[in-house]
Amino acid sequence: MKYFIHTLALFLIVSVPAFSQVNLGAKGGLNLSNLSLNDFSQNMRPGFHAGLYFNIPVYGSGSIQPEVMYSMKGARFTSEGKNINARLDYLDIPLLVIFDVSPRLDFHFGPQFSYLAHVNYRCEDRETSETWELNDQSNFSSVDIGLALGFEYNFNTFNLGLRYSSGFNSIENDDMAVINGNEMIRTGANNSVLQLYLAVPINE
Repeated sequence: MKYFIHTLALFLIVSVPAFSQVNLGAKGGLNLSNLSLNDFSQNMRPGFHAGLYFNIPVYGSGSIQPEVMYSMKGARFTSEGKNINARLDYLDIPLLVIFDVSPRLDFHFGPQFSYLAHVNYRCEDRETSETWELNDQSNFSSVDIGLALGFEYNFNTFNLGLRYSSGFNSIENDDMAVINGNEMIRTGANNSVLQLYLAVPINE
């Protein structure tokens, strides 16, 4: 993963100056994330995301926008008398195609590549208050591939956006971790995230 990050950083540094009209910006905001846990009672887990975007005009009123963001995902859910707080942090790299719906409103969509950066899987027994945690990333899939889509409104000095993304991959590896006799990972679960964010251009 370190090799990938270094390669990506080098690519962005080298490629961005090659486009005379590349617009660089910073963005960040709220995450409301969930996991595909159909058999559990669960709540969205709040978190944040922050990073950079590189908007490259390519045709008419359209553009391509790669982004690099640190994003907190996961869920809070209840199973068999246990409260579970699953936090999974990723380095998200969406590659978006943007279409202008109006002079101020745009629609964007495209693939998103996510690389697992941090894990904290905490379980609490509701009767005994006993807790145990899983922080070993080797139990989880290191790569998640998904789709992102949303809308963004231009307020001249900043943009306000709403985006939904969903992962296609299961979050865990085939070998499920067991702590104190309890399975900590739900087989087949995948990420879904609703994001509300603020984007600020840097060089426009």
